[in-house]
Amino acid sequence: MKSFLTCTALAFCIGATAPVQAQTFGYAGIGYGVQRGANPDNGAPETHGFGQIDGAFGFGGTRAVSFIIEASTRTDAYTTSLITGTPSTGETNLAGHVWYDPGGRTRVGAFAGYAFATNPNPNERQTLAYLGVQAIQDLGRDLLVFGQLGTGTSGPVGTKNSYGFYNGVFGRVGIAWGGLANTSLRAEFELAASPRYEAASEPGMFRSLMIGGETAFGGGNWAATYGVRTALYDALDDPDKLEETTITAGIRYTFGNKGAQERLRAGMIGTPLLPVRATTVTPMMD
Repeated sequence: MKSFLTCTALAFCIGATAPVQAQTFGYAGIGYGVQRGANPDNGAPETHGFGQIDGAFGFGGTRAVSFIIEASTRTDAYTTSLITGTPSTGETNLAGHVWYDPGGRTRVGAFAGYAFATNPNPNERQTLAYLGVQAIQDLGRDLLVFGQLGTGTSGPVGTKNSYGFYNGVFGRVGIAWGGLANTSLRAEFELAASPRYEAASEPGMFRSLMIGGETAFGGGNWAATYGVRTALYDALDDPDKLEETTITAGIRYTFGNKGAQERLRAGMIGTPLLPVRATTVTPMMD
């Protein structure tokens, strides 16, 4: 709860102070979601609500180089009926991006982040550090595609009940369309793997598909966000796995005179979900 409140304050402070700087842009938002999880080999499915706070802040270093920082935190509510170990109560993710724009329709960059799961059991408090490369290609006609490729690892190994997202790799691709008034719609696919997830002999395989978007109210600073995601977190060589469907809706305040599609084009594409979420649900694989 402390990390949730801290990120809430951070996100809304970013939104309140950044508009005075001419070259800055971003958003601060709050949302609510419903998640349904099932472990086919361990009990009945569970459905729970959760809250989420997120924010991002972008600024230019030079004409060709720009930077973006982001933060998000959310609650979690699975029980021991679904999670074998002690269920995590939330997750927090912090990340930074650097982008280079050579002057055409392509933008390339790198990113790095740190995430952690909140858990009452010290042996289940997984952390994650990750980094990668990224690119955006503007296709014209209100279309753009983006991708990220990277690696990350949980730790410290030897002090937790599970390895977590240990020496994992991940990839993310997405497409966004801004052809509707004040609206950006996008679809994303992620794939990730860890050679040691639940244990040294049990690797993990993860995949996710998301469809969602953002619509500004009257073309102003306030916007609605919405999305649906399906994901699989599978401990191979073990009967445990989590099949999860999530529906989210929220509201955000945007600044910097950039709509949703323009922010994506400028590099505000976020970070992959799978490494962070796989870290959070690690206890169910114990």
